[in-house]
Order: sequence, then structure tokens, then C-alpha cells
Amino acid sequence: MKRLLFAFAAAAALSACSPAEKASEPDAAAEAVAPAAVSGPNPGAVAKRMPLPDCADTHTTDAGPDGWDHPDCRMMRHDDSGVAFEVRWTKEAESPSEEMSEVTIQVVARGDATLQTVTEEVGGTFEGPYLQDIDEDDVEELLVPLETGNVNTSWAVWRAPNAEADYARIGVLSGVDIGRTADGYIFTSARSSAASWVVSFYRLEGEGLKAVVDVEAAAAGVDETGHVTEQNSCKVVDAGGLAETGLTAAQAEAKFCGDPAVRGIFE
Repeated sequence: MKRLLFAFAAAAALSACSPAEKASEPDAAAEAVAPAAVSGPNPGAVAKRMPLPDCADTHTTDAGPDGWDHPDCRMMRHDDSGVAFEVRWTKEAESPSEEMSEVTIQVVARGDATLQTVTEEVGGTFEGPYLQDIDEDDVEELLVPLETGNVNTSWAVWRAPNAEADYARIGVLSGVDIGRTADGYIFTSARSSAASWVVSFYRLEGEGLKAVVDVEAAAAGVDETGHVTEQNSCKVVDAGGLAETGLTAAQAEAKFCGDPAVRGIFE
């Protein structure tokens, strides 16, 4: 899988957390002197306006009973927009859990104007926000970790419908991998045990994600290296969108159990 991350969110704990988004007025002083473009593989990049390291070069550290310490960092969208994301973390002072933090992400345009500010409450997780074009429309989504369990992570998904639009929160996905199928479904792969997984399929509907089906796949066991052996069972469960596919139960099993997102788990 592309990302073997960890953690399934405690849904009850997360249900009390509500994301916030607020627009910010451009900083006139910052706009007055635009930073110079930088050379390299991304010609649309701009020089950093803040002394923040690249997120790819940072690492979280285990703070023991206080959870994880996340470094502030900066990442850029991999297109020619010059849009950057400045990520800053704050421990919540009166949180019922010592692991609760708040992450604030400034979306910054070329020239340093702040386009918007995204805020999420985050539980215990060693993961940090990252960018991935999960719908393959050439504009990367912003994925913000909310909680990490034993294996799976829950992510708030923020999407911009085009390169010039603001980001909007379209839902939460949980698993160790997020991707897109050849026919346009968004999927997550979540590990249930050493030899069983649930692959959930979604479609974009309006401004949100619509659950379609969950596929429960199990393997014969685990070999001496810890890898699962060949798949020996697969079950498709209606997650609320099966009828809209127009498939019978048998057709849905053939389609979704045969999808590379499911078959690839055991290869």
C-alpha cells in the first residue's frame, strides 16, 4: 500500500470535535514585498515567508503521557499555483485528554496573502497533515489526521473543486491507505486484524463523500515474515449506496471483490 500508517479513530471521541474554517484578510505588509521564485522541479514555488521547515523533512516525537509532539512545518501543492500550507500545532490547555491538540493550517497564495485558515481538533496521532490528489483532478486534497488507533488513522478531507477555489471539508476517511479506483470511486483500506481488512468505497456527491459499499476481505493466515497469504473470503456489505450502482448482489461481489484495491491487499 502507498501509506502504511496507523489508526482507526474512536468515533465517539471524534464526534464532539467540530472543524472550523475562517477567511483571513491578506496582510498588506507581506504583499508589499513578494518573495522571489525559487528554482528547482517546481517552478511555481515561492520562497518561504516563515522560518518553517518542509513537512517532508520533519518528524513527530513521542512525548509519553502528553501524546505526540508535532513540529510546525510548511508544504506546497505540486502544481504551478504557488499555493503553500503552513501547519502549526497547539496543545489544548483544558482538554479532557492530554493528547488533544489543535492544528491550524494557513493556505497561502503566491505573494504571501493568506487565502484561508483551516482548523481541526486532533487526538492521539503521530501523523501530520499531507497533500494527496485522491480524486485525480490535478488539485491535491488536504488530509488532516484526527486520531490514530492500533493500526488505522482517521483523516478529515478538505477539497478544493478547482485550483482557484477555497478548500471545504467533505468528510472523514479512515484506514491505512486512501486512493481512487479506475472507475472513479474513492477507497480506503482499513485493517481489522492481521489477516482481515475492510475496504470502503465512496463516490463524490455534491460537496461531500457518499459511502457506497464496504468490502470485508480475509486471508488464509500470516506467513513467517508477517505477510498475509492469499485471500480466501470476500463479502460486500451495503454502506448506503449499493442500490444506486444498479448492480445485483452477485454483480457487486464480482466487481468490488475483484477490484485491485481489494485484490492488492494480498498480493
